Amino acid sequence: MANFVAINKKNITCPFGVKDRLHPNGHRGVDVVRWNGKSYTSGVVAKVAKSVALGNVVIVKDTKQDYWGYCHLAKVSVKNADVVKAGKTKIGKQGATGTAADGSHLHLTCGGDIDAVFIGKVKDPVATLEKRIAQEKEAKNV
Repeated sequence: MANFVAINKKNITCPFGVKDRLHPNGHRGVDVVRWNGKSYTSGVVAKVAKSVALGNVVIVKDTKQDYWGYCHLAKVSVKNADVVKAGKTKIGKQGATGTAADGSHLHLTCGGDIDAVFIGKVKDPVATLEKRIAQEKEAKNV
C-alpha cells in the first residue's frame, strides 16, 4: 500500500510560495478545495490543536519523519496518536476556521518538525508528495 497520495492539482486554489495581499511573505502551504477529507500521507497523528491563524489543525508525522499540517478544518475526525493511512483515513472536513479569508478549504503545509506547521521552515507540499511517490515507485522497481 502507498504511504503517499498526490493532490489533484486542479483543486489547488493557492499554491506554495505565492505572494499576494493575504500572504505578503509567501504562502506557507497549498490551499485545496473539494478535498475528500482523507490523509495524503501514512503516519501517526502527532498533534490535534487550535490556532488563532490556522484554526483547527491536525498534524501527521509521516513515515519519512516529515510533519503535515491539515489546517482550517471545520471538523476533526482523528485524535492524538491515531495511525493514519494515505488515501484511506478521514482526517476531517475542510473549513474556514482561524483567519481563513478565502472560503472553505484545506490549507496543507509540510515541515521537518512539528513547529514548522505553525512558524518554522516549511517545504512545498506538492513537490514533497511528488518526490515521496516517485521514491516509492523506484523502491518497488528495485
